[in-house]
Amino acid sequence: MFSFIKYQRYAQEIYESVPFIIDSQAPVFSKLLPGVVNPHYRINQSKANYYHAYCVMANNFTVLLWRRFFKVMRQQFNISQEHLTPYLKQTLDNISHFPDQALTGPIMRKYIIILEKNLSALMQEKDSYQDIYKALIEANLNNNGDEHEDY
Repeated sequence: MFSFIKYQRYAQEIYESVPFIIDSQAPVFSKLLPGVVNPHYRINQSKANYYHAYCVMANNFTVLLWRRFFKVMRQQFNISQEHLTPYLKQTLDNISHFPDQALTGPIMRKYIIILEKNLSALMQEKDSYQDIYKALIEANLNNNGDEHEDY
């Protein structure tokens, strides 16, 4: 019924670098998980779902978008994932090191005409991601400069 990807175990340093998020009312972290050295943060229970929603968007939406990107590039333009992976790696590197400067291209420059042409092309192809494109553009254009916050 379900198929699972078989994962290899990561290096111990990777596991130890993953932060734990705990309830602001929870006992002291070292009492909860004795011997665990991971960074940890406390959040109010009332914000737990909001926190989780952003985790889902950042991780899973990114995976869905890149998976779709690789598929479209392969099927529509005959470009292999191997030749697109450097683009992904550079994007992730930019986000990791310069999150407030990682946005590029017509979205960053607010080139509305190009963004409209891109959206039109997605609509013409009846691409199921057209609504996502439109929503992200609108969210970015309406965010009142939030894309340049200090991180």
